[in-house]
Amino acid sequence: MDQRLIFIIFLTSLILFGTNGVIAEMISLPSNQIVLFRTAVGSLFLLIVTLIITRKSGTTVCIGQLPYTIASGASMGISWILLYESYTMIGVGMSSILYYCGPALVMFLSPLIFNERLTVKGIVGLTTVMVGASLICMEALEPESEPMGYVYAIGSAIAHAVMVICGKNVTVTGGLENSSIQMTVAFLMVFVYSIVISDLPTYVNGDDWLPILVLGVLNTGIGCFMYFLTIPKLEAQTISIWGYLEPLSALVAGMMFLGEQILVVQIAGVVLILFGTIGTGLLDRRARINSKDAIR
Repeated sequence: MDQRLIFIIFLTSLILFGTNGVIAEMISLPSNQIVLFRTAVGSLFLLIVTLIITRKSGTTVCIGQLPYTIASGASMGISWILLYESYTMIGVGMSSILYYCGPALVMFLSPLIFNERLTVKGIVGLTTVMVGASLICMEALEPESEPMGYVYAIGSAIAHAVMVICGKNVTVTGGLENSSIQMTVAFLMVFVYSIVISDLPTYVNGDDWLPILVLGVLNTGIGCFMYFLTIPKLEAQTISIWGYLEPLSALVAGMMFLGEQILVVQIAGVVLILFGTIGTGLLDRRARINSKDAIR
C-alpha cells in the first residue's frame, strides 16, 4: 500500500475519533454505558465483516503476534474505562490534557522499543502540539476535582501508549482480523468492568439507537480498523505528533454540530497544533528530498 494512502487513512481515523464527543452528546446514557455499547457494536460489526471476508479469502492471523493483538485490545478497553472515570472526577479538560500525554510517551520510548531515532524536530513538533492540545482542552477545566481522577487520567494515558506500542508490533496479521480481535477484547474488558460496578444498561431509548450504531459501526468499528491497519506502517513519531489532530477535530466538530464557541486561547491552540504537525511534515519531506538528492 502506498505510504501516502496509509497516511491519509490514518488521518481519517483521527478525524472520526474527533467526532466521538458530538455523537455521544446525542445519547442519553451514562458515559461508561456508551463505551460498553460502542465496543459491543464495533466488535460485532468487525466480527461479521471478518467472517464474511475470511470465508472467501482465508485467514491471515499470526499466532505468534496474537499476544500483542490481545494486549493492544485490552489496553484500549482499559484506557477508555479509566478516561471516562476521570471525566466524572476531574472534568473533561484536565482528563484530556493528561490523556494526550500518551502519544508523547510512545514517542520518547520509540528509540528503546522500535529503534527509531528521536529527532530534534520531532521533539519540538510534539511539544508544540501538546501545548496546543492543552490550550484547547483548558476551557473545560473544572475547579472541583477528586485526586483519584488524576490517577485514572494518567493511567488512561499509559494504557493508550501500551495500545499503540502493542499495535505497532502486529505486522503480519491482516488489518481487519487484527482490529476484530482487538475490539472484541476491548469489549470484554468493558463488559467485565460494567458487571463489577453493577452498571449494565437496563433500558435504552429508541432515539438513542441511531447514534449508538453510528458511534459503534463508523467511529469505532471502521475508525479502529483504519487506525490499527496503519500504525504498524508508520513511525512512532508520526503517530505521536499527528495524533493530536484528534482534539483539534473534536473542537471543530463541536463548533459545527453543537454550536460551541471557540475562545481566543483555543484559537492559539489550533495554531500551535497546525504549526507543529504541518511544520514537522514539511521538514520530513524536505529531509527525504535532500536524502534522495544526496544519493544521486
